[in-house]
Amino acid sequence: MKTPKEFDYDLWTTGEETSKQYWVRVKRTGDVSEVNAEILRFLRNEEKKLRREYARYASPNAEESGDTSLPLCPLSLDALLADEECDEAYWLTDRTDNENNTIAKMLEAEFRGCLTAFQLDVYEKCVLGGASLRAFSRERCLNFKTVFEARDAIQKKAKIFF
Repeated sequence: MKTPKEFDYDLWTTGEETSKQYWVRVKRTGDVSEVNAEILRFLRNEEKKLRREYARYASPNAEESGDTSLPLCPLSLDALLADEECDEAYWLTDRTDNENNTIAKMLEAEFRGCLTAFQLDVYEKCVLGGASLRAFSRERCLNFKTVFEARDAIQKKAKIFF
């Protein structure tokens, strides 16, 4: 596997398919750690996410159009120490779109107000919580069809509401 040159850690695997070992080395400190497959997958996905975001900011079209509002910075924090031209605010800004998250939470709170007490319970436990309808019906000593119909009613209300 190629190691990313512009990133803060290296990822690699050793061993055969049956006994793979997953490793991470932090470039700044040189610390090497063995991690499980789930952590390696998470780090790779995070790296890909950052690369896609960086590619959006470093697109050649931005330079051609004269748009200099987008920062062009490498992905490594070590580069900040070496390159003083890089805008440090780029690393300090949070790219999370809190406005959309807040609007979604407000809409969901309003939607919850449209549900009956039983539908709200099914919504929280089964739809959001991931519990199965059968397990919920057994836990509450209810007929499965009643819970199923409540979930269908929730879905119909959601289609109308959203």
